[in-house]
Formats: sequence, C-alpha cells, structure tokens
Amino acid sequence: MGDAGGEGGGTVPPEGDGLNALAWFRRSALHAANGRDADAVRCADRALSLDPSLRAARWNRGVCLLRLGRWREAWPDWESGIGIGAREQRPWPQRWGGVSSVVGKRVYLWGEQGLGDTIMCLRFVAPFRERFRPGRVIVEVQPSLVRIAQGLAGADEVVCKRARHEPATAFDVHASLYSLPAFLGVSPEDV
Repeated sequence: MGDAGGEGGGTVPPEGDGLNALAWFRRSALHAANGRDADAVRCADRALSLDPSLRAARWNRGVCLLRLGRWREAWPDWESGIGIGAREQRPWPQRWGGVSSVVGKRVYLWGEQGLGDTIMCLRFVAPFRERFRPGRVIVEVQPSLVRIAQGLAGADEVVCKRARHEPATAFDVHASLYSLPAFLGVSPEDV
C-alpha cells in the first residue's frame, strides 16, 4: 500500500489495485469516520473518477472538504447529498437549485435538520433576500422556533413545520435552509 501523505498517517492504495468505485467510496467513508479527511477526499476522488454518478461519494467528499475549511470547493458536493445521508429531501417538484432567478417569486425555505442547525442557517435568510431578490420569503421552522424566527430579517412569513412534509402555504420554488450557504458561496471568512 502506498502512503497517502495525508493527515492522520492513513494510507491510500496505489491506483492500479483493482478496487472498484464502491470500494473506494467505502474506504473514503472509513477515513472520514476516523477523522482523516484529506485521505477521505482522495479516496472519494478516486471513486468518482471510476463512477461520477456515485452520489454518496460526492456527498462524503463535500462533508470532508467542509471540515478541511475548503468550503467553496465543498458546496457543490454538499448539495448533491440531498436525499442521502443526513440530508433531507422534500417530495415537492419545484426545488430551487440556486442557479435560476427567483426575482419576484415566492420562495419557501424549510428547516432540514435539528433545532441548532436551523438556528445556524437562519442567519443566511437576509443575505439570500438581498442577493437573489425574491418576491416573498416564507421560512418553515420547527414548532419551538416559530416565535424566535418571527422577527427574522429577510423573512416575510414564518410558518410551523407540518407532519408528512406538507407545505404550510403556496410557493413557486423551495429550498432547504441548509442549502443557503452553498447558494451564497459562503466561506469560513464570511462567518
């Protein structure tokens, strides 16, 4: 096995060892679980070179790049993780991926993770409004956060999360609050 030269003294086998994309992904996940993020990124890169459609490897790479402080590089991979891992997905067809215009549209932003993660991501609502100029911003949060979020700069309406992912009001497009840092291109220097 060859030396990866990465953090934690992990090793990455030479490229010609016959491992397939799934095996490289599993190796990447193992390195990530052991805090060897640089080695995990190299293994995920190898997995993706063999199978670019392996979303789990792309998401794992994004998580590790975030932990390495390489946020701008990480965001596209992080976004690919919606619906896998810890990233939640809503069954609504109008998902906004951050590339098309939302000027004048009703945008429904929903809390994807736990309370702390929702609170952390609420700070990006005002910069989102300023940059993308939506017509109306509706923010969905967990019941215990409704009163806290009601004074939120950038939000026109705060609604309570419902069971079975039913939207609380009509909208044109939706996105996770957790996607806002990616859409805004947030880096460690920004926070």
